[in-house]
Amino acid sequence: MLSNVVYSKNISWTLLSDSMFVFDEITNKMYLFKGLSRDFWLLIQNNSNISDVIKKLAETNNVEYTFMENKVVQITNKLVKKNLLIWS
Repeated sequence: MLSNVVYSKNISWTLLSDSMFVFDEITNKMYLFKGLSRDFWLLIQNNSNISDVIKKLAETNNVEYTFMENKVVQITNKLVKKNLLIWS
């Protein structure tokens, strides 16, 4: 079962046009998110429940829940590894 996810405390971010820029204030690294990664990042702002986020993304992108679940888990694990997100 999937758990919740939250932003790390050491990041700041901004949306500029269709691009999301995330800055890690500890490592001074900047990350650029577009497309699904950007949409995922924005959705967890208001809802940290991964299952709800996956459902919304699957509906928006007109794909099966399990397909989107695999994509979101991959994205989340990468962002957790980079210390941008935290499983809660």
